[in-house]
Amino acid sequence: GVGVLNLNWTAEQRFDEDRKQFYAALTRQAAVVLNNQSLLRQTQEALQDVENLYRLGREINQAQTFDKLILSFVHGFQDSADIASAGLLKIRSNEANVPVHLLQLAHWSLTSSYGLPNGTEFSLEDFKIAELWRYSGDIILINDIETDERLDEPTRDVYRQLPDSQALAVVPLRVGAEWVGMVSISWREVHEFTE
Repeated sequence: GVGVLNLNWTAEQRFDEDRKQFYAALTRQAAVVLNNQSLLRQTQEALQDVENLYRLGREINQAQTFDKLILSFVHGFQDSADIASAGLLKIRSNEANVPVHLLQLAHWSLTSSYGLPNGTEFSLEDFKIAELWRYSGDIILINDIETDERLDEPTRDVYRQLPDSQALAVVPLRVGAEWVGMVSISWREVHEFTE
């Protein structure tokens, strides 16, 4: 069912069979209208998502610098107003195409105090979080940097250097089977991610 139609009268009513059939037809029609409105809303939301993806894709493709590229990623999140910082990192892989190092190419921060300068390099062997994505390529979502059991202390320490970082998204970037980079986005507050 999609809803309930509740009709009330101020005076006592007698319902004959014709009246019951009339109200049954009315409720069937109301159900169709409610269902159509729901489908319309879902279609509009899906269209908005497609438009956002198209806009984001165009913005990413037109980015002329790493700084503009990272801004495109930030703008791609619906809740971008809550984002504290973002970083674009280049992945360096070994001969077996397993990522072993990250090199920060660009960063963006809501505040001017960003703890990690461009050119900072990280060995992935030092960070437990790398194991979560470097073999699967999965996007990693961390609701709370301080309490997530998937993070180790060295990883927490890196994110503690970033201003107001409480939650994290790690988005690995691949072209075919080749690793090319990673986007790391942090939020100022503990964050509940939705699909």
